[in-house]
Formats: sequence, C-alpha cells, structure tokens
Amino acid sequence: MNSLSWNDAEVGAELPELPFPITLKTLVMGAMGTRDLMPYHHNDQFTRSLGMRGAFVNTMFNQALFGRFATDWAGPTARFRSASVKMTNQLVLGDEAIVRGKVTDKWKSESGDGLVRLDLSISNALGITGLSTTVLALPTVAGDHAEFRELDEPEPPRLSSEMPAEAREQVGVQSLRPGPYPVSEAQIGYLAEMVRDANPLYTDEDYATASPARGVIAPPPSLIVWVMDRGSQVGIDLDHPDVELPGHPPWPYPAHKRAALRLLPGMTDVVVQEVLLEFGPPLRPGDRVTSVNELVNCTETKRTKLGPGHFLTVRDTFVNQRDEPVGRSTMNLLQFQSQS
Repeated sequence: MNSLSWNDAEVGAELPELPFPITLKTLVMGAMGTRDLMPYHHNDQFTRSLGMRGAFVNTMFNQALFGRFATDWAGPTARFRSASVKMTNQLVLGDEAIVRGKVTDKWKSESGDGLVRLDLSISNALGITGLSTTVLALPTVAGDHAEFRELDEPEPPRLSSEMPAEAREQVGVQSLRPGPYPVSEAQIGYLAEMVRDANPLYTDEDYATASPARGVIAPPPSLIVWVMDRGSQVGIDLDHPDVELPGHPPWPYPAHKRAALRLLPGMTDVVVQEVLLEFGPPLRPGDRVTSVNELVNCTETKRTKLGPGHFLTVRDTFVNQRDEPVGRSTMNLLQFQSQS
C-alpha cells in the first residue's frame, strides 16, 4: 500500500473509483463486523415485507467503506481527524456500490498538521446513497507518519431559545453505555474483511508494531461498533429481538437497555440524518470502550414531510478503560410524530 505526503496532495484531484458489490456474503460480513443484528441488515424477506427494496447495509458499514476508500488513497501513514456520514438512500442486497471522491481543500493546522479534506460519495444504479466529508492528516515529509492527536474539546452548545422544557431538562444529563466486549484482534479483523480494507495497521502485526502505532489498532471509523449490544440482544423489540421467533426472549439474559434519549411527548419515531465522528488516540486490542451520551440541543416543533417533530443534536464521547477520550460522535436526528 502506497503512502501520500501532504505536499503531493492536490486540491481538485479525484480519487480512483472503487466498485463494491453488495452480496449476501457482504451482509453476513457486515453483521460480523459491526455486531448489528437489526433485521433490516440481514433479513431480506422481513425488510421487503416493510415495503423496502431489500436488506441493506448499515451506517457503520458505510463509515468503514468510506474509511477504506480514504486510506486506499492516502496510505497507512495518514491519520483520521474527522469523518461525517449522511445516508441519503439504502444500499441493498444486489446493488453495486461505487465509491467516488475528490480532494476539496488542504491546509496546515495550528499544531502543524498537514490536513486535507475529501468529499466522498457512495452511489448505486439509482443515485447517491451516502455522503461523507473526511479530514485526514498526512505526513509533511514523504516516508514519515502523521501523528495521532488528543481529542479536541467540543464547542459549547448554542441552545435554542424555544427548546421545549422536556428537552431542556435532558441537556447535559449523561448516561453511560459500556461495550459488552473488549476491543479484539478478531473483531478488528472482521471489520477489515467486511470492506476488504488492506490498511496494515489493522491486520499486519509486524508492520503495525514497527510503525508509530506500536501495534495493531482498530479502524478509527469503527468507534460505534465497540459499544454495540451483544448480537443475540439486538432487535426492533429488545424483549423479543428475533423477528422470526417473536415469543423468545433475548439470550443469555435480559437485553442491555441502551443509553438513549427518551422520546419527547407525542413523538413516535426517530430518523438519523447525519453523524460526525471525531478521532483521538487509537483503540487497541484489550481496550474497553464506554460511550457517554447526552443531549446538546433541540428545536421547537417543526413541520416535516414525516410529520411534526423536533430536530435534536446528540453527542456521544467514547472513553477507554482509563477514562481517556478516544473519539466523539455528534448525531443530528429527527424525532417525529408518525402520521400513519
């Protein structure tokens, strides 16, 4: 895998297209890699019964595919600083994904990092299904490695003056969601295999140990994976998570109740609009990850195509077993009252 220096990156340059067919094995690998056993992502018959085109890959799969695409171009000496993902349509079984990208900016940070911005997209035969803006740090000297950085402090929220009282009560209230398993080389391997990511920092022990990483690390875009619930406990109904066995409770014990914001009065459904990931020090095998979840903003009631609702901003800070921040997720979502 080649590596690119910041001086060699050119604004306006287009990245080589990456075709990626979505097969049944892709969906199976997606479930293995992300531990997301929601039926939409593996049960084609169930998903079609809901009027959708078929079982589709999840947000974490798209984050991983965008991540692979970025480092296929930049090489393993690059470091992720941030990556957004916005899903505009579903990428389903039988589709061929086409990943495209372009260098849209480059600059030097105050700390001396050579940064580039990539605007990326994933398309199928029907059009664009996902968008990402990814910021990478590239080494300023060919042959060097960009540095890992500590996670920056988040900007303080600007609260809406018309925020509902029920939402204002939740602002700043933190809830914890510990991951059920430690970071492991096996799960890192599944993640890399899921999108065929050849970055040697994830799977080549000799290369990774000789690099400034000092050992195998987890793909940075995988932050959310490490706090996913046990696969046997993931489902639409947490008390009966297998849609094909509606009378069966989760195994081996009651489902872990996810740390999540409760719905505001009158709201019935949630749609995620966009997720921004920011990255700090890398995660390594043996690390235990916990997310600290909090509401940071909410609008008054808005009219939307889906029904009346509130636009919320939710933040998760991911910490390791030493309470060191390793990443952050800022999610924009809509809570709405279904009109059906």
